[in-house]
Amino acid sequence: MTEEVDIKTMKLYNHVERIKNELKARDMLQSESIDPIELSEIDSMHYEGNDAIEDAINAMKLTQSSTVLDVGSGFGGISRVLCSKSECKATALELQKDISDMAKYLTKKCKLDNHISHEVGDILSFNLDKLGSGKESYDGIAHETIRAQYPFPVS
Repeated sequence: MTEEVDIKTMKLYNHVERIKNELKARDMLQSESIDPIELSEIDSMHYEGNDAIEDAINAMKLTQSSTVLDVGSGFGGISRVLCSKSECKATALELQKDISDMAKYLTKKCKLDNHISHEVGDILSFNLDKLGSGKESYDGIAHETIRAQYPFPVS
């Protein structure tokens, strides 16, 4: 079995259509744009909601000149909230292509595609020098366990 197939056996990662169903139920699917904070109620897979993301913004001292690597970014909710609140840039690295594709769609709907780049890959084997301006350009790392933020250059 491939890694992509293996991860799909986990309950958390096998229902990409859930997001579209939630958007449709909230009359957001046909909207020209979506508020990333409102979207975060349904697209985030992390603990403690946006309070944890705001704590991370403060801990990493994010500004519009900051760049964050979001590892295991899922549907991109953390990146979108980080960028919408701090105006930073982010690279969202997700292992699963279908989830990354949905994240890219949602980011475009939130009009944050000029702030967030979505990439498909495994952090354990991905060449970080190919992301953004290279691995040294990141001011911090985000992960779905958002309380575990590390404000340091990636090395």
